[in-house]
Amino acid sequence: MIKMEESKQPLDFGVSQYGAYHCFGDKATEYLSCLKQPYADISNCNINNQDSEQYLIAIFVFTDNAEVYTSEIDTFIKRYKDFTNSIFILDLHSNLQYEAFRERWGLYNIILSSSYCTLQKSILHYLLFFYHFIEGPGFLNMDICDFKLCSRIATFIISGAASSLAHPIHPIPYKNELYKNNLRFVMLGIELKSINTREATRDMNILANFMNQLPEDLDFKCQISSNHGHPHTEYVVGFNKPLI
Repeated sequence: MIKMEESKQPLDFGVSQYGAYHCFGDKATEYLSCLKQPYADISNCNINNQDSEQYLIAIFVFTDNAEVYTSEIDTFIKRYKDFTNSIFILDLHSNLQYEAFRERWGLYNIILSSSYCTLQKSILHYLLFFYHFIEGPGFLNMDICDFKLCSRIATFIISGAASSLAHPIHPIPYKNELYKNNLRFVMLGIELKSINTREATRDMNILANFMNQLPEDLDFKCQISSNHGHPHTEYVVGFNKPLI
């Protein structure tokens, strides 16, 4: 079990000045320590209630099992709630009490692996999506409110990346009737080669065709990055139930 202790280190959130994470459990700690991602563990930073500049867009809490670490997570939320109004709880363990945890914490999701993406990579892409397309500027103005909305309306999530819009986004089974009703939201982050070329027009046509195939009641959010030169697509997908 991880014990939170005051740190004497100066405030330093690594690459990002707007987010941080914390882990409860050996698996979550091991995974996050091995990932090259933009956030630092908030427990390693010296937090001062008098410093308004330390307010964060989001804090991400990863846990091996929310049932085991419920009281620790409650304590963490009480401690850091004044530094952000967005504390996301990411459970690495699928459990039968997820409705109770959604009621308790609001921003609670069970993050899943898939046949195309390991759990560790799903965690990485989740954090990178937030860093690239919620923190970063874009053309369609997806923001933290959209991210929180999607977190609230689905329990089970998978994150990943594709080489382009034309490349299949595997966890989105929009052509499979068995899974269509299970989809709750799709968040897409898109980096184009350019916004002033025929390729950009082609990509927008692909995006429009893709959107037309999604269920009508699906929450769809999209952000086009203002950075160009490394065309790819990142995504976070939410489901009512885990994929079989």
